[in-house]
Amino acid sequence: MAMGIGLGKLDVPKPLWKLASSLSSALEPSIDMFSDEWDILDWKERPGNLTKLTLHFSRIKNVELKLIAKIYIASKRVQGGTSDAGALTNLNSLLKLDLVMGDKGIAKLNLLDFVAVENIYRARGMTGKISVLTQLQAFSKWMQKRLGLRIFYRAPKGRAEYGRHGSEVGKEKKLLPTEIFRDLFRLAAHQDLPFRDKFFISALVINTAIGGRVNELACLPLDCLVEQEGRWVLKVFPEKGGKLFHRPFPQELYPAVRAAVDFITEHTAQGRNVVRLVRSSPELDWTKIKKSPESLRYYIQKFAADWTKQFSLYTPRGSYFHTTAQFVDAVGLLDRFKEVSKAAAYLGTSPGVFNKLLRSQISMSEKIYLYEATKLKLVPLTEEVANWKLKLRMHPHAVSRTRVQKLCEATIAHKPWMQKIVDEVLDEALLYQLHDKIFPFECDSVFESLYFRKVLPTVRKHGVSLLEPEDSLFIISRNLLTYSKSTKSKEFRRVSDSVLKNWLDTTAEREGSLFKRFNIIDPRTGTAAEFCWHDIRHWLNTVYKQGGLSDAQVNMILGRTDFSQGQVYDHTPALSRSLIIQQMTQRVREDKAVGLIQTTFNKLKIEDRKGAEDYLAAAVRVINPMPHGGCAHNLALKPCQHSLSCFAKGVDGKPCGDLIVDSKDEAQLLEIQNLARNAGLMKAHIVNAGGASSSQYNHFDTVERSAQSLLQKVSKKL
Repeated sequence: MAMGIGLGKLDVPKPLWKLASSLSSALEPSIDMFSDEWDILDWKERPGNLTKLTLHFSRIKNVELKLIAKIYIASKRVQGGTSDAGALTNLNSLLKLDLVMGDKGIAKLNLLDFVAVENIYRARGMTGKISVLTQLQAFSKWMQKRLGLRIFYRAPKGRAEYGRHGSEVGKEKKLLPTEIFRDLFRLAAHQDLPFRDKFFISALVINTAIGGRVNELACLPLDCLVEQEGRWVLKVFPEKGGKLFHRPFPQELYPAVRAAVDFITEHTAQGRNVVRLVRSSPELDWTKIKKSPESLRYYIQKFAADWTKQFSLYTPRGSYFHTTAQFVDAVGLLDRFKEVSKAAAYLGTSPGVFNKLLRSQISMSEKIYLYEATKLKLVPLTEEVANWKLKLRMHPHAVSRTRVQKLCEATIAHKPWMQKIVDEVLDEALLYQLHDKIFPFECDSVFESLYFRKVLPTVRKHGVSLLEPEDSLFIISRNLLTYSKSTKSKEFRRVSDSVLKNWLDTTAEREGSLFKRFNIIDPRTGTAAEFCWHDIRHWLNTVYKQGGLSDAQVNMILGRTDFSQGQVYDHTPALSRSLIIQQMTQRVREDKAVGLIQTTFNKLKIEDRKGAEDYLAAAVRVINPMPHGGCAHNLALKPCQHSLSCFAKGVDGKPCGDLIVDSKDEAQLLEIQNLARNAGLMKAHIVNAGGASSSQYNHFDTVERSAQSLLQKVSKKL
């Protein structure tokens, strides 16, 4: 009702009312569309260590925009399946719009408001593509469609300073030197490396091999390293929908990767055991319990009932001796030693103290609890005695808040209303103990089922679990990587993306940090290396490209769905692309090359030598070096029409027409042979996996046929 009234005041079309109603019923049951706080943890596919994730619509001051924001984000969730990250980004963008709108009604929203947000970023010196502005562009289109507002906002488009189309300076700055990774791999085996750093360095070694997004690394399965078709691959859950589940890596890295996986597996075993313990004996979610007075009172009452059932204040077999913190059978000791002085000496105390213990124990059988009114003077304790609760709680069997917190491994009563509830229940339970009665309580199993702690999956998709924590590699016992002294037995943690990022962020910041101590130096600066996890992905992408893999192959390996995104990860310097121009030109003149350029040159030189030379100079103006040959396509002027898939995008089983191969270059020929052989192996693997009709199979089949075709042409030149 509140939503309908609000929309009515906005003078918005009635279809939007219907949309709001349908969205409210279609959202997850945990989401109250009329609330200003949405817990969207269920939207997160990789929950990590989070127990709650809130969208705070209350931060939007403009009432009408707040209402529209809820409908907008709800529609993107229901109709487009937006994730937690998308929802948080959308809300953050609308908060920027809220700043410039003030109290303006939604019907008066116009292009100038969007431009005002853009100008804020321009004033800060930020230009090019900005995520907030891109999100606002999408919001403006939605407003056109749903509210009929004539807002045609276009966010500025940026161009990366690095990547294939970036500047040489940008590429050099972004591409990590290989020397850094060489030194890090050596560091992984260093005997003086502290355990915590060795753990994270091992993780870095694994990530260097797979070039994963940091959340892909954090969500590796326990059995991540597997052998297929005689080659080792890493099992990865792609974060952004990539289709390649088993990720190949350079086999030269296998010994280091094996050692890293084994080290982490060994030291995370206890964490997985804790998960299994929690599974077998579910624990209460005290974070959830403490949210309402009803649930807190219920569970404190249940604790009091369980405690009073198990522990009695009346222990006729012994009295509690505070000096040794144990129960002492004074009656039995007197019977053994016959004299009070000898029994007291055995306990290491005075006869007076021993007599107190003896009298207390004897009174227990009569259900009389004695306390020391004055020195060595014992009198019965009743609720009429001043401070009776304080006196009684000196007994280790007395119910108390401290014992609740210790047994439940939870902090209770840190707010006044909580303290009031806890004290009321425990004081009543203590009175029951004084009268040697069990605190009355009636269980409600249906109510309790709502408050057990959920063990969230490590990876889930559309609500379906793909990987559970007990089957995950990076699951640790609570204190493994921290300096905390907590003794919580039923608590585990994930080495989440934030944990990994935090470690790497501090490795070069403070004096005496890891990279400084072990001399991990960036040769470009001569100082301790500084980089982020995603830079590793950029480095591996470029290494693969310089190694001759096509864009399609690299994108497939690194788990991309949009192949155009791979261009920003290629930082190969332009200079290296042109180093072989002179050599390749000479090979064509000598008729030692294979490719369309060689064939055309041979035809032209018969009739017009100068024309042939002019053609050759134009055709070989830029050569992009690859292990299997050179590409004559000028990437600086126009992107490759085949995305550099030399062997995958040809016609009728032939390679790309821009490919030139030096028939005298043994390294190039060996690389082509390897490409053909590897394509055959991949075809076999895909068939075994049931993908004979897949696009991946067709890709590698084309690669194999075109490579073989080229090898046949080369053999005729020899």
